[in-house]
Amino acid sequence: MNYTQCLLEKNKITQISWIPAKFVKIGKVLKLKGEDGWLVKETYSTLDEKVVEANSRDFIKQRDASDI
Repeated sequence: MNYTQCLLEKNKITQISWIPAKFVKIGKVLKLKGEDGWLVKETYSTLDEKVVEANSRDFIKQRDASDI
């Protein structure tokens, strides 16, 4: 399965998440972890599930280093 990195928005809050590619479409509203209302605003890279899982800790470390 492929995952796509998406910019999501809900109630003026934004976040970037890896979402299964089959659910991703700009303008679509998603339910994530039981929370309805996440709007897909933009899409970025699409990678294989194994690559995303193998690098998941790297994404967190990069976020810690680059977020203000």
